[in-house]
Formats: sequence, structure tokens, C-alpha cells
Amino acid sequence: MARFLEFLLPFVAVLAALVVLASVLERHHAFDRSPGLRVLVWTLRLSIGFLMAGAVTASIAYIVSNDRLRRRYDVPLPELRIPATAEALARGARFGQVRCTGCHGPDLAGQVLADRFARGRVVAPNLTRGLGGSGAVYGDMELVRAIRDGIGRDGRALLHMPSSAYYDLSDADVVALVAWVRSRPPVAAQVPPSQIHFWGRMRLAFGADRPDAAWMDHARPRINPGIEGPTTAYGRYLAATSCAACHDWHRTDRRTHAPALDGVRNYAMGPFERLVREGVADGGRTLGPAVIGHRFPAYSADEVAGMYAYLHRLP
Repeated sequence: MARFLEFLLPFVAVLAALVVLASVLERHHAFDRSPGLRVLVWTLRLSIGFLMAGAVTASIAYIVSNDRLRRRYDVPLPELRIPATAEALARGARFGQVRCTGCHGPDLAGQVLADRFARGRVVAPNLTRGLGGSGAVYGDMELVRAIRDGIGRDGRALLHMPSSAYYDLSDADVVALVAWVRSRPPVAAQVPPSQIHFWGRMRLAFGADRPDAAWMDHARPRINPGIEGPTTAYGRYLAATSCAACHDWHRTDRRTHAPALDGVRNYAMGPFERLVREGVADGGRTLGPAVIGHRFPAYSADEVAGMYAYLHRLP
């Protein structure tokens, strides 16, 4: 209830100020003799009407968004075994650099990704077992479900987890990824929680923004990665489980504003490899830290070739 009142406070404060101002002007001794004053009062009354309608809309948005945030998803925990081999940890480390460190940071200690007054605060949590880390409270299979289905240990959707891209991670890759996350040194870092402000709640309530868990098909068969190597099938798997976290296939992504992946067909293999490994696009334009640095260079030459083979053939 307190959060609801806090949410409506701007409407109530402005509404009260306009009502008081209109009342004072109506009682002014020159009100009957001043057409301008009467026009101003009617304008204030009209504004009060719009604000009341806005307050009702905001109340509905709060109730609907709250209902969506509290919804629990009946997706059972998988039954997989987390490996402890050096090979699995090395594989998990490579995939973790690509898929985890861009948001959660190089040490997985979490960070604030965006903080906007109107929409809210987007935070990638601390994944380690250190103080404030979710690794200390999540079980192994809860982590697997969080990665692939975007569902927290309480059964609710994780707001900003791009699980629609990670859903297709194979069992072997997702357990290697969890094994690597578990092997990271604990970091004591208590990052603030994510928050949804007025415009964020409006977008959530009316369907413009939804957590991935809310619209994913959690029963869909996963992509078959095929044989590892510079093949179209394996390239599709890699692109679907890494590039698609930020990019749409055929249009600019509405969340990240990243360009469509079908633009790769305009690249030859050499420039594409430079794009992935150095973050330098055609014309010498340098991309942001999501591509350059320590992330995508973790892919092998065969993996880059496989992604190119698939993306270059997108219709």
C-alpha cells in the first residue's frame, strides 16, 4: 500500500495544487470582471480533469503491473549434474565471458546497468557466493532455471534476464556455465535492487515491456547444436544463445537498440572476424563494450566461422 501511495504521490500533489489555485482564483475580487481570469480557471479545471484521468490510468497500471510482477511460473527444476572437470570449467569460462560478464561484470559481482528517473533502475545482481551474492542462496538447478527460463528461486520472472536467448543452451553447456560461475571467487558486493518507476510500470502493464519468462514457450524443444565446428548448424546455435541476447534477427532491437543480425550478410569473413574480435565495424566505426574487450574474443576461430556461415545466410 505504501508503494502504491508513493507511486500516485506526484499526481495527488499536482492535483491538490491545481485545485487550491483554481479555488483561490475563483474567490478573487476581480474574477467576475476579468475574462482572462475566468479562462485561466477553466483551463485549470480542464487540467484537473486530465490529471484525475491520469491518476485512474496510473492506478490501473500499478495494479496490473503488480499482478504481473507477482505471477509465479510453474516450470520445474531440471535434473542435471554439475561437472567438476577442468575441461568443463574451461568451457564454462569461455561461454561465461561471452554470456555473463557483459552485464554482471568481469568478476560477476554485479552492477547497475541503467538508472532512469521515469523507467527505473536495471541491475545485474552479484552472482558469487560473497556477501550480497545470489550464489550464496541459489541452488545449482535454480541457477540453471534462472539462466534458461528467466525464473527466480521464488518462481517469479527475473525482470531483465535475457533468457529467451539462453533457453536453447544445451545441457552440457549450461552445466559447464554453472560450474564456472560456482568456481568464481566470492565478492562482497551488495548492489541495489532493480526498480520499476512510473513509465516502466505503464509499459509493463500495457504490454510494451515484459520479462522474457512471461512470453517464452518453456516447453519448446531446444535447438540442436549439431557438431561443433565451422558449420551452419553450430553457428546458428552460437548466434541464438549469444548474439540474440542483444540483437533481433531482422530489425533493430527495441530494448537494446542493437542493429539487426541480418546485416552480417554485408560483411566478408575477414571484416566480420574483426567486428567480433576487435569491435570494429565497416568504415572503422568502433562498437561499444558489449562486443569489444574480453567477451566475444573468447570464441575460437571455428566458432566465429560457424556464426558467420549461419548469419551470412539469413534471409
